Amino acid sequence: MPPLVATLIRTAAKLKRDKLFFLSNSETLREEKTLPGLANVATDRMRAGDFSASGRTVFDPATNVHSTDANENIKAVSAQPFQNNMIPANRFNPVSVKLLEFTRATRA
Repeated sequence: MPPLVATLIRTAAKLKRDKLFFLSNSETLREEKTLPGLANVATDRMRAGDFSASGRTVFDPATNVHSTDANENIKAVSAQPFQNNMIPANRFNPVSVKLLEFTRATRA
């Protein structure tokens, strides 16, 4: 069972008899939970930009078509998918490529 911590602090004081006083109240409740999690790691094909086996269409953000709604909010309404669901290597962000060096490659 996770630890449960409850704290209640109340203070009161008279500064001047029957004229000036103050009250203070503070309550805290902290419950620490450990939740199981599941994380996915990109496959070697995904790391190379090939998302053809993912089952989802990957869209090119450079081809977004924008529109505004009734509240003047700008929204992307359409975009062209990458050909064969493969992102060209020249479109990779250099920072992302560097970060991939620190993640573990899949064994499959």
